Amino acid sequence: AEVERLADSARSMARTRQTRNAIDQTLASMPQVRSCGYSVAFASLFPDTGAVSMSLPPASDGAVLVLGVGGLSDRIRRNEKAIARIMRNAVTTHLIKPTRN
Repeated sequence: AEVERLADSARSMARTRQTRNAIDQTLASMPQVRSCGYSVAFASLFPDTGAVSMSLPPASDGAVLVLGVGGLSDRIRRNEKAIARIMRNAVTTHLIKPTRN
């Protein structure tokens, strides 16, 4: 419900049809993001390109940051799961503080 409210707000501020379509495409990708923990998109800005992206742990000031890896579509498609795994490992290794027992 919160995501839909934010999307409606963003749509109301969007100045172009392209921006509104991008918002709708983002909403359409939400099930994948929720099930896989990352998003993959192709030809979003440029033809024959793709990107894998995932959110980073919350910053201390509450800022929301995203990590993305982009490249040629065929390489991203071929290596999607490996890229996501490497990204997750890097985030876990460098950004998540270990819990103390």
